[in-house]
Amino acid sequence: MKDTAKVTGNGKIYIDRNSDIASVYRYNYMSSPVTTDLAADTYTVASVFKDGTTPLDATATVGQEAGNIAKDILFTSNHDGSIDENGRILLSTRWIYTFASATGNMSNWIRKGKDGTIPATDGFIFKGPGEAQNYTFTGSPNDGELTTNIGAENWYLLGNPFSSALNARKFIQDNLSSIEGTLYFWDHVGEKDTNKGHYQSGYIGGYATINLSMSTAAYQEVSEYHYKTPGTYIPVGQGFYVGGDSGDGGAIKFNNSQREFVEEDGGTNSIFFKSGKKKEKNTTANERYYNSLATLKLGMNALNQDDGKTYHRQIGVSFKENNSFAYDKGYDSEMFDTGKTDFYWKFPNQENHYIIAGVQAFSKDIELPIEIVVENTTEFSITLDEVKNIDSNIYIKDKVTGISYEILEENASFTLQKGTYTDRFVLAFKPNTVLSLDTETINLYTNLYVDNENHHLIVTKDYNIDIKKIELYTILGKTISTWKIDEHAESYLLELQPGLPAGVYISKITTNKGINNKKIVIE
Repeated sequence: MKDTAKVTGNGKIYIDRNSDIASVYRYNYMSSPVTTDLAADTYTVASVFKDGTTPLDATATVGQEAGNIAKDILFTSNHDGSIDENGRILLSTRWIYTFASATGNMSNWIRKGKDGTIPATDGFIFKGPGEAQNYTFTGSPNDGELTTNIGAENWYLLGNPFSSALNARKFIQDNLSSIEGTLYFWDHVGEKDTNKGHYQSGYIGGYATINLSMSTAAYQEVSEYHYKTPGTYIPVGQGFYVGGDSGDGGAIKFNNSQREFVEEDGGTNSIFFKSGKKKEKNTTANERYYNSLATLKLGMNALNQDDGKTYHRQIGVSFKENNSFAYDKGYDSEMFDTGKTDFYWKFPNQENHYIIAGVQAFSKDIELPIEIVVENTTEFSITLDEVKNIDSNIYIKDKVTGISYEILEENASFTLQKGTYTDRFVLAFKPNTVLSLDTETINLYTNLYVDNENHHLIVTKDYNIDIKKIELYTILGKTISTWKIDEHAESYLLELQPGLPAGVYISKITTNKGINNKKIVIE
């Protein structure tokens, strides 16, 4: 779809904006490029939001008659909107909200309905009429500097307030002292069932994400096509979330230097959820810099138990000198929509889950820790979605089995039982070099066997070996027991959990010489 505009003699601008979200249960996240009170920089939904069923053109007539553009939308207090018998749009006022601070402190959902006053900087949500729909905004176009404020560690639903595209990275750079440096765009995939679509617990969807280094796709159904991903430019009428700086928050500014004349035509970097190949266009020095970063995106394909469909989760990492495994503002982006079966970056000594991570300059020695959560015993795969400016083999390493999966050409596939898998999987650029299962070399250093009669593991070691930790896993990788070794001895007697099912298990002995993984049989 391409945004179109028309200016009339009354000084008002008319701008088309398409919504491809048809369901009456799904939220649209939008903003207004125009105001009704130019002096106060505010608008109401009813005054600016018009029926765009008949799109704009150079000769179209504004008005309420059949065939005219920008007819008034009809509103209802019922739960659901619709298209009436005359083809007019009917929207429910129940679901028109902003998410901002009403008191200057904590942000909250604020019901605006059709007549509530909304600042030009703010986005709003509403639910559609049941069909994909074009809308027309009408009013005085916003221009110049628009300012609002965000509290520390607060969230705020903003939106592009201009009648042109907004450069997302320029906006982040200009406001980095006040915000955490990430923009989040909700993509509503569906509902668990039609009765739950009016409640957050019934949604299926997630946040597409963009920071200074890259963007990642929202959680979405697996497709043979490109996954919908935010572009560099935020189009007209698009709403998005930001988080307040953890220190003190501060002023958020929109200004004309952030604006770009970039058409949204489905093939450029201006479309919010873009797919397919981008057309060549002139790039700024800033864009050339970000395009030169070494970046990589991984995807996980896993079954969603709620609707039986396979969904795709994407995470990304950028490599930049002076960044680190610690938090780097504008380059690390938290994940806020973690699913029941999911994966994300999880770094030592940090509680946060990251959907985008920024780390130090690229090196083939780097290993990036991935945490995986599994709702039920599940088959899933990890894919290489995109790689830029990295000349290396790429692996998913399993620290328990010692297997390295090369993912440049094929996916890494696993079956895992219910649980959280920490410190087991990493993204790496070298295959596993630790000592492997049951080799003679390891047995020169350590040995482990099972005393099935007394339900013990017995571990012995060479005198020049220090054992740090001993772990026991199922063959599918679920952690059974962990023993931290603080005292040095020639042997260790470890008690097994009572009632362990008979079968094959994997023991992992971490030493100062390497790691000993060994298959054992418990009877």
